Amino acid sequence: MYRRLAMLLVLLVMAAGCGGTAASNAPPRDVDVVAHRGGVPENTLSAFKAALADPDVDVIEMDVQVSKDGGLFIIHDKTVDRTTDGKGALSELTSEQVKALKTPKGGAESVPTLDEVLALLAGAPGKRAFVEIKNPTPADTPAKVLAALKQHGVVDRSVVISFDRPLLDEVKRLDPQQPVGFVSKAFGNLEKEYPSEYLLVTYGAANKALVAEAQKAGRKVYVWTVNEKPIMETYIKMGVDGIISDQYRLLVEAIR
Repeated sequence: MYRRLAMLLVLLVMAAGCGGTAASNAPPRDVDVVAHRGGVPENTLSAFKAALADPDVDVIEMDVQVSKDGGLFIIHDKTVDRTTDGKGALSELTSEQVKALKTPKGGAESVPTLDEVLALLAGAPGKRAFVEIKNPTPADTPAKVLAALKQHGVVDRSVVISFDRPLLDEVKRLDPQQPVGFVSKAFGNLEKEYPSEYLLVTYGAANKALVAEAQKAGRKVYVWTVNEKPIMETYIKMGVDGIISDQYRLLVEAIR
């Protein structure tokens, strides 16, 4: 509890430095609403369908992991234990075995494939996606993800993101026109200097000066994962390009 109070105090101080009276009277900046893992329940087709059907959601975010036989599945953890009725590393299960699992725990859905989610995106004009490739991953994963984006016709509405810079370098080698996003828990020289079009940082690492500096360099700055309204309001005032949240309807209220 003390840690949360301390974080809220820091954010209030940061907000106070976001421009004074003139800034508070200015019209709100456009802020992308990003459904983290599609919303709740995370990384499920039902969540992605709901987010894509919501007129206020701009972007869905998803996590790509690879099965033993090379299948691309949308699941956050390396293991299936937390979000399915199964156990073990996803990389040790075949696509057939993964598809037999039920998600979320106690639910009745199957773990979605990348193709299934991209098909939903293809049918939702105007919506965009952050496709995170989790690491470690097989060397051919970037090529397979890019091929899937092209197959579904959503290249121009998708950003490939990752914590792994060599992986993003490989994406750019394969397709120099594909936008990429560097995901990080920090906001230092490494994050500022890496030449990605998008920068996605944990919210506590961002402040007004760093956000403005990155935006001046032509990059878009998103913060994650923000689920409390006062913190959302701080970063809206700070002028970030987007906020990634599990509670995207709460974020819509904060923007309004």
